[in-house]
Amino acid sequence: MNSSVGEYKVLEWNIAGRSGRGGRPVDMIVREILKREADFVILTEFVETKETPNFKSFIEKEGYLVFTTKPIRNKNGILIAVHSKKVVAASAEGDLFMDIINKGPNFLRVNAELKPTENVELKPPGKKIALIGVRMRTNKDTRKIQAGLLRNHIAGCKTDTSVLCMGDFNASKESLVDKDALNMNPENCEMYSPGSCSSAEGVSANTCADKELLNWSYVSLGGKKLSLDHMFISKDCSCKNYNYDWSFVNPDNGYNTLTSSDYLSEKTALPDHAILTGTITIHCADT
Repeated sequence: MNSSVGEYKVLEWNIAGRSGRGGRPVDMIVREILKREADFVILTEFVETKETPNFKSFIEKEGYLVFTTKPIRNKNGILIAVHSKKVVAASAEGDLFMDIINKGPNFLRVNAELKPTENVELKPPGKKIALIGVRMRTNKDTRKIQAGLLRNHIAGCKTDTSVLCMGDFNASKESLVDKDALNMNPENCEMYSPGSCSSAEGVSANTCADKELLNWSYVSLGGKKLSLDHMFISKDCSCKNYNYDWSFVNPDNGYNTLTSSDYLSEKTALPDHAILTGTITIHCADT
């Protein structure tokens, strides 16, 4: 019999740092994050700029513990924020080996000890979760290396530690899980991705070949809709209501007449990926 440690709202967003080009719309990004009331937040393409202290302080004032990768000039990084109401403690494990000579993905891991929900006794006490933020680089020569490093790291997590890995993988679902392609499919995790197409067969491949995507997280320069943002969670967890949220694309946020179906990357100061959201439930086995 399984009991639930609790439910947690999760959010991942590529905020289009693009190595620091253009100004950062700090107020807008923070506002969009806070309105979704996420317990765990992962931002990719987070770049240290002169606005970074304000960015962190705005989030910290709302009760979040904030962790970032080591700042490297003109390099994309990761930010992970954990709401203090949900954890006893949290600490960053760091970039680890993932960034060595630019062959690994952008990577950050935060280890957190969860607060149990009321009337739930954790056995053993001190249930932990590894929160992993990742952005796979687009370099085709290192993509398999990146996927292998990440797969092996996740597979090596302790069995009593839950895993939540979210990010911009710059790859579709089918290429990630295909053993002849990237083979990014840890045995201890399940993959969740909102990407779907309009085929009658309900093809799960996120590019859906030449078929039209119903849910996508990015639109390329040529107008192709792609599903690039995904999550992996350990098998002691379940996920519901996972979705690509494009509601931030509106005139008030500076997008004028653009929509989620448009190529947004020309707006160099504005995010161009959907916000990946969901609710995970972490289960613990009664003994």
